[in-house]
Amino acid sequence: MIKNKIISSVLITTTFLISSCSFFDPKYERPKVKAPALWNSQDKNVEITKNWNLTKIAWWREFHDPVLNNLITTALKDNNKLQVSIGNILQANAEINKANYGWLPTASVGGGGFVAQAFDINSNSSIPQLNNVGTQTAGGSLVGIIPSYTINIARQFKLGEISRLSKKMQVNLKNTTRLSIISQVSAAYFSLITAQEQLKLQTQMVNQLELLFYYAENQHKLGATSPMLEEVIRQQLEAQKGKVAMIKNDIVHFQNTLKILMGRNPGKIVTSRTLNDINADIKVPVNLPSQVLENRPDVGIAEYKLQTANANIGLARSQFFPSIDLTGTFGNATLALGELATMNAWAWAAEAVAAVPIFNLSILADSDKAKSQFYQAYYDYISTLQKAFQDVDDTLSERSANEKNYTKQTVSLKSTERQESIFSKKYSSGAISKAQYTGITLNVIYQQMQVNQAKLKSLISIVNLYQALGAGYNVDNYVDPHYDNPAFDK
Repeated sequence: MIKNKIISSVLITTTFLISSCSFFDPKYERPKVKAPALWNSQDKNVEITKNWNLTKIAWWREFHDPVLNNLITTALKDNNKLQVSIGNILQANAEINKANYGWLPTASVGGGGFVAQAFDINSNSSIPQLNNVGTQTAGGSLVGIIPSYTINIARQFKLGEISRLSKKMQVNLKNTTRLSIISQVSAAYFSLITAQEQLKLQTQMVNQLELLFYYAENQHKLGATSPMLEEVIRQQLEAQKGKVAMIKNDIVHFQNTLKILMGRNPGKIVTSRTLNDINADIKVPVNLPSQVLENRPDVGIAEYKLQTANANIGLARSQFFPSIDLTGTFGNATLALGELATMNAWAWAAEAVAAVPIFNLSILADSDKAKSQFYQAYYDYISTLQKAFQDVDDTLSERSANEKNYTKQTVSLKSTERQESIFSKKYSSGAISKAQYTGITLNVIYQQMQVNQAKLKSLISIVNLYQALGAGYNVDNYVDPHYDNPAFDK
């Protein structure tokens, strides 16, 4: 009878599982978001670059700067936040193992008493009764391993699915961190190089203003000019001296930023190139809008969140699925009735229970909650994707604008330099004073500083564009943790 009940329970469970597959495992479909056919700021080289696998392109190496290359390589290996991301992946792996182990029975060592019924294997009765001739009740005790196996099949499937999605999400979070590190190191390095150049120019400007102030002061003493000119120059001089201090502070800040990004203590960064040595004329690689789906880790994270929310609906509904409990005992048993050992019979003890919480309405509330979370994740995915499209289009426009601005500022500098050449000849011929010549020299310095700022913006726009395209995070992809960490010795 017990055997028939177990078989019936299994059949009911199987039928319930098959008929309710979509209920426990709702189908996932990626939201249909129409991608733009082309970017508004489309690059003419798109046909050449659209098939590039940008995630594996070390675009920063196109600048041919060994210091920059070394900074990024070190940061991608030793950055502390990146190690935190790797730690999160290790935790996700542990959760996957935990879900896998959920299919295995647990066991404990224990002891206790039992009452068993012996069945005569020759008995014709299929239903043992207390007063049957072929049966006898016996008492005893046992010591041994007690395995317990309670499983909700639908729940275990969903827990495994969610744990695997969690790992994929953590991998994408690591990729997001890597993408951010590459961008931050590049931007900080270019800013450092620019600040060092600006410090030189700012010092030259202060020196020229001091010279101009000296002339104005002497002319005022001679009565050739009013004190107003002297004070105007003094005002400019003191303001420019203040900028020297600010630029020095910026240099310290950028150096410390680079050190921290590399997982080091704050300190100096030794550079070997000037801003003029860095090539800002880098080809702009543009993938088609649909390929942003595959490149950007934040889009991947948003979709994994949506898939997890979909799986959580099945997890909530899995509470309706019958939980099957099987328990047995293996070990040494001592029978209270010695004659039981000589009987032509076998002793048994078994239990099989399948329970379906049909009337637990709180499960419906859990299902509704999971569906509302899916609703949120659905629109979060669409929002993330549209934001990704916007980022790429914005940075393409930014790149184009900054490139043109840098070109125009360079043309302006050349014009200022030609003016300085003309004034130099006039000064040499005695047509103008030293003070007048110093004034045009200040204009050249100022315009050179404008060119440097324009070039920095152009370089940063390249960095922003590659980041928006999700480029480079699969280069030097160190996946192993630091095994010298004390955690591995515990």
